[in-house]
Amino acid sequence: MIVRQRQRIRLDGAAKSGTILKMKTIIIAIIAIMALIAMPVSSSAGGNAVERPDADAIIKACWDATLEQRSSPSTGRIYDGILDSVQCLEDRIVDQFKVFSPNLTLYLAPEDKRPTVEKVREKLREISASAGALYWWIYNENPGCKPHCGTMYYTFHLSETAAIYEKMLKTIVAQRIEYEY
Repeated sequence: MIVRQRQRIRLDGAAKSGTILKMKTIIIAIIAIMALIAMPVSSSAGGNAVERPDADAIIKACWDATLEQRSSPSTGRIYDGILDSVQCLEDRIVDQFKVFSPNLTLYLAPEDKRPTVEKVREKLREISASAGALYWWIYNENPGCKPHCGTMYYTFHLSETAAIYEKMLKTIVAQRIEYEY
């Protein structure tokens, strides 16, 4: 008897006029709202999707361009190849900053009215000089390198600077993708 009463209640509830139609309408409305909320909104003019840069591809292109030099048996050519890759990475960072405001203000130097890309290039040179000098000392001036550790170590400070630039490029690109600019 209990089973029959439950069946009757279910049938009675489902049999009410328009109940199923109303439920379907509500479910469709909820799904539509969720889909609209989940869709990315384009931040560029005209509704076109923002171009998504690929940090790994940018970095790879800088290294691929100097592969022949870096594959040389000459430390001097290897040095030049790595230096060219570091300079390429600097240029790609500057390129990424071109989508920022052309007049970013440095909070430590608000009176500096130069264009953003000039300020960025200067800061990158400061990073290169500072980090490069510190890594040079680490690899070439340490107490274990008497009289010296070998000429291959003369390139290591450049590779370390490149690693800093690669991290910076990946961070910029991640921010561009996340905030769609």
